[in-house]
Parts: sequence; structure tokens; C-alpha cells
Amino acid sequence: MFIDNTVSMSKWMFAEILAFVLGIAFVVYSNFNPGLFALIAGAVCFAVFVLLLYICPSYFYFNDEISGKDMIEIRSTQAFPFFRKYRQHGILKKTIQSYKITESFFGLQKMLSITIKGVDPQTKKSVEKTIDSLNISILKKQKIEELEKTLQKYVRH
Repeated sequence: MFIDNTVSMSKWMFAEILAFVLGIAFVVYSNFNPGLFALIAGAVCFAVFVLLLYICPSYFYFNDEISGKDMIEIRSTQAFPFFRKYRQHGILKKTIQSYKITESFFGLQKMLSITIKGVDPQTKKSVEKTIDSLNISILKKQKIEELEKTLQKYVRH
């Protein structure tokens, strides 16, 4: 399975920038032409901008079809123009213990956590590691269901 939401992330990033710029434009316009409409429109644009920042849409890349390898590649980057937090993980398919998708903020924010189990190369002991906070909020419902089915296929019982 292959997921790459570059196009939808670009749209969300454009919406963030547009909401911020329109909010500033309406507030500046309301200073020159006193009126309630421009001030309210500016406040609504800023509220939308803050909502988009809270949801924190992210670029999400998932590929388990890497030829010749028994790995899953996951990349995640925040859509916010600053402080992007680039993250990339290569996970062996046989090490996945569990996964969990949590929803918050009335179902608008969805996060994926994957627990993997392996051997620490330094201590040679079994270790569990959780990869938290992979934001999948802007994936379509169908893609999230496909992602769940794919991850369920690799979970060790």
C-alpha cells in the first residue's frame, strides 16, 4: 500500500496562509473604513487560522511496497510553514506489535501511534518503542481504513 498526501497537504497549507493573510487584510481594511463587517470577517479568518493550526495538518507518506525489502517507510512533516518537524521511520514489518489511531478535538485531529519490538544492539535486550504523534488528520476516511487493514496485516499476535 502506498499513501502520499502531498496534494491535500498543499491545499491545507494554502488555506492556512490564506486565512492568515485575509484576516490581516480585513483588520487593516476595517481601520480605514470603520464598519463591523470587515472586523467580523477578520476575526473569523483569524479563528479559522487558529483552528487550522490546532488541527495541525501534516504531510504523511506510507509505503510498504519497497521492492526487495521487508520494511515499511513512514514520513511525516507538519504543514505549518515554520518549525516543520521532519520525521522519517523505517520499520521492519515483523517488528510491529500494535498500532492505535486516536481522535481528538471532535474527531478533527487523528493521530497514529505504532509500537514496535526489537533488540537493542548495545545491550542485546528486547526493547519496545512507540512511534507517537503521526498526524493523519487530512487523510480521507477510505485511506485511513486501508492503512488500518495494512497495519493489522503486519501486527504480531
